[in-house]
Amino acid sequence: MDNSAPPLSQEEVGRRSGLPQRTVGRLKNGSTAASLTTLEAIAKGLGVEPWQLLIPDFDPNRRPALDSSGQGEQRPARKTNSLAEEKKKAKE
Repeated sequence: MDNSAPPLSQEEVGRRSGLPQRTVGRLKNGSTAASLTTLEAIAKGLGVEPWQLLIPDFDPNRRPALDSSGQGEQRPARKTNSLAEEKKKAKE
């Protein structure tokens, strides 16, 4: 995969996956959620596995390095706020 390639347009993603550009646009702007069938179609069109579409900033060329214990590279956990934490912050 060439990381210097420009991002694909919604039209091109639609063409490759067999989905209408309008559907791709709705997925991109978050106004609709993708079904498993849709994820599979997009993944097939892009030449990746469906799960790879669910990982932000996934780089298929970057494999986790294994240390001498056989453990993969450690990444910092993402900080996520629960709905309760968000409500508490809003009240403050």
